[in-house]
Amino acid sequence: MRERLKRLMPRRLRAAVIAARGALEGPPQENRTLHDYAVTADPDPRPRLNLVIPTIDPAVAFGGVTTGIELFLRLAQATDAGARVMVDDHGAIADRSVVDGACRRVGLDPAAVEVMWRVADVPEVPVRARDVFVGYNWWTVLNLQSLVAAQAAVAGGRALPYLYICQDFEPAFYPYSSTHLVAWRGMNGFGDWWAIYNSGELARYVAAMGISSAETFVIEPTLSGSLRPLLPDGSERRRRRMLVYGRPGVARNCFPAVVAGLRRWAESYPGAAEWELVSAGAAHKPVALGNGVELRAVGKLSLQDYAAMLRESAVGLSLMASPHPSYPPLEMAHFGLLTVTNDYAFKSMAAAHDNLTALDDIRPASIAAALSTQCAAFERDPAIGTRGRSHRASYLSGEPYPFLGEMAEKLRARWAG
Repeated sequence: MRERLKRLMPRRLRAAVIAARGALEGPPQENRTLHDYAVTADPDPRPRLNLVIPTIDPAVAFGGVTTGIELFLRLAQATDAGARVMVDDHGAIADRSVVDGACRRVGLDPAAVEVMWRVADVPEVPVRARDVFVGYNWWTVLNLQSLVAAQAAVAGGRALPYLYICQDFEPAFYPYSSTHLVAWRGMNGFGDWWAIYNSGELARYVAAMGISSAETFVIEPTLSGSLRPLLPDGSERRRRRMLVYGRPGVARNCFPAVVAGLRRWAESYPGAAEWELVSAGAAHKPVALGNGVELRAVGKLSLQDYAAMLRESAVGLSLMASPHPSYPPLEMAHFGLLTVTNDYAFKSMAAAHDNLTALDDIRPASIAAALSTQCAAFERDPAIGTRGRSHRASYLSGEPYPFLGEMAEKLRARWAG
């Protein structure tokens, strides 16, 4: 219908609609986030690590932010270096509770970690000769290049590497556009840089794109230490509840496909009306799926509430259009949910756990058929998910950063230079 209306629309009206849409969209991401720094020399000779991160706002501190901050703090511990967190968003709320909580989890005194808030379009930043900068995403990597150059200048030309904690293939967040190309430039690296990829699948995908770094380290997904004590012990009474990872505002989580698949399941599965459907991850309005079935949103849950939801649910649905394996389907499967997810290049999710079913087709009929199979399996045998076994040994290892000692040693060598 939309395409038909576009074809029938008079040319001038169509041009006016396109112009209005462009005005409403605002400037591209790079125009809003790229900026310069005003650098001053800091004579302090001590080594320091600097995490440049867009935000530490607790309201948006999902797994990626937590991973980035905890890895940074662990690295500061391992190298005995100073630690400074540089918040890149202009006008961010001065709430450092996420950093302080991470400090306590890793055994650091929060007072020992400086947080620098961006308070100007061109913020003034003191730079030491032994500063090492750590980027969190493509625009912080691009922004910190002037800081890397300043470090080399303060050190008399002895440049140190910068680190990039890369948690997804970020150019794919944008359609082919100027933003896509600028994000690609940030991800492709500059000079002496060290990559830290969040999963082997992502590292292999990036390598296939022709991107290489001076050093490469890999974070393999592991179950959160906060969730580990809450794993099911077999005594749980699961009910006919399907837990959905629903984030309408995040395109890579494929919410339209989730809803379309659930609608097909609701109309085709004989016992659909007996199941409760809960969406966790982000707040949204209830979604009517037909035949009296509704998807009810509970938003972002606390870890305690999330664990309770996992222990009492039977079936999971979580999609991710990315080479990263994604945390929710792994958590669902390891908590005993029969979980439907999807594959992607270099990602074979079903190999990770008995409870995972990975699709190569997320059209409604495919999702509905997989969910029907899982629901029927639970109805026949409510303990089937509890018996499922993990085949990803690193996930339950408890150590997400096995490379930390090697990286710390290499950094100390560069500082000693």
